[in-house]
Amino acid sequence: MKKILIDLYMLKYPNCGFGQIAWNYARWFRDEYVPSDDLEVTLLVPAKYNGAFGSKVKYQSALVYKKLFPALFPKYDIWHSTDQMPRFRPYSPDTKYILTVHDFNYEYEKSGVELEHARLRMERRLKRADHIVCISHFTEAEMSHYAKIDGTPVTVIYNGVESLLHQDAVRPANLPSNKPFFFTIGEVRKKKNFHTLLDVMKSFPEYELYIAGTHPTDYASTIQKRIDEEKIDNVHLIGRVGGAERVWLYKNCSAFMFPSLFEGFGLPVIEAMQFGKPVFSSDKTSLKEIGSKYAFFWERFDADYMVDVVKKGLTEYNATPKLASEIAAYGNSFTYEKNIAALFELYHSLM
Repeated sequence: MKKILIDLYMLKYPNCGFGQIAWNYARWFRDEYVPSDDLEVTLLVPAKYNGAFGSKVKYQSALVYKKLFPALFPKYDIWHSTDQMPRFRPYSPDTKYILTVHDFNYEYEKSGVELEHARLRMERRLKRADHIVCISHFTEAEMSHYAKIDGTPVTVIYNGVESLLHQDAVRPANLPSNKPFFFTIGEVRKKKNFHTLLDVMKSFPEYELYIAGTHPTDYASTIQKRIDEEKIDNVHLIGRVGGAERVWLYKNCSAFMFPSLFEGFGLPVIEAMQFGKPVFSSDKTSLKEIGSKYAFFWERFDADYMVDVVKKGLTEYNATPKLASEIAAYGNSFTYEKNIAALFELYHSLM
């Protein structure tokens, strides 16, 4: 029997993207996994989650001393790091090491010494990998541009996206009106490009725009200052929302807006599509690939052009009854079942 370890240490940080991926993998092993005679699965988890996801898998505690002394881990045939910044690593050179790479955002966000350190850390991880998984073809292209992988095999496997359709939906208490609204979500930082929506909303006084996400940032302050000074009364920074509130916003919005400049995948685009909503997205980085023919894209960010794309897109969406169901079918095709089936096919190929 072959032994495989899957690193889900990021369960420790459930509110970040890597943490959400770890949670969904863990739930899948708890609810869906059917053990096989040829494979023993161990989950590397924070100590408090030992045994939390059923008895069909084994567990290793992600303890600090094991990071310092990796030889204390048992030997595994395959070790899969599900995020690109793993705290733990296999000690045996005989262990086949799979690294999932999500993005190269540090190339755009850092500079000087910080950028060099980020590059060195990624270089060390890629050098150790026997196989690399990229979450999009865009990420694969970025890796070819920014990193040396010396012939290491690469497989593109799209992220799974948790289904939101049947989850609880609760209206956020701090919404100022019952008017129709557009919605966007993400940490309110410059790379999300949310400020471009301010002038757009001046042309849509009949709608509100709710920007959900943590916003104790200089960029958020700049946006709020513009809202106040220019009296853009239909744009609102509503802060971080809970899971049920996020579902309500997706479910009830008239359209989802996502002008982001840097995305390795673009999870909110697919989440909005699950509800059949029209999505207006930047065409930058991975978003054109992930949105495919089911999103309306901005190729640039001058206000008149963006407004024109939105007006034409809403007209097409409302005039094409089948479009909502086609968008929903596409959004709901990004399942964890499909994602994990592709990973297990990779595991077996390495064995």
